[in-house]
Amino acid sequence: MFTRLSRESGFTTLIFLSLLLMLSLLGLNAIMTSTNEVDIAGYTLNSQGALYAAEAGLEKGSAYITNYYNKFGKPPSSLPDDSIQIGKFSVTYEITKPGVTVSKTMTQGAYRGLYALTDEYVVTATAIAPGVHAATSLQMTVDASVVPVYQFAVFY
Repeated sequence: MFTRLSRESGFTTLIFLSLLLMLSLLGLNAIMTSTNEVDIAGYTLNSQGALYAAEAGLEKGSAYITNYYNKFGKPPSSLPDDSIQIGKFSVTYEITKPGVTVSKTMTQGAYRGLYALTDEYVVTATAIAPGVHAATSLQMTVDASVVPVYQFAVFY
């Protein structure tokens, strides 16, 4: 029937082990790739969370200025710098007034053509998540204007 050659003994085992090594390396590569993809997805999620938290800090700061003007009709006497906790992010925001109050003509909106006293504020917000090494810092300029009442009156 079949006769075995002495030179070919163990050749099947060698092919099987080579194939097993190639499949093991392919599986190891797939595991490493999926681990990297999960890490990248986690970093992206944390970065987006930091961005949204910093945006919330900007909104809180600009809302303070808007509400103060709407309530009192004048610039705030003191500007806050505060911190809030949003989920796992610690958000600090600061409001500064880099210039002085200027008088200018409104160019848009319901008060177009009227003179207004305008203040420019800079709101800076920074969101940091200590455990995940994600941080974002944003800055926004807010213009707040007060239109003097005498422009609405008709004098006889």
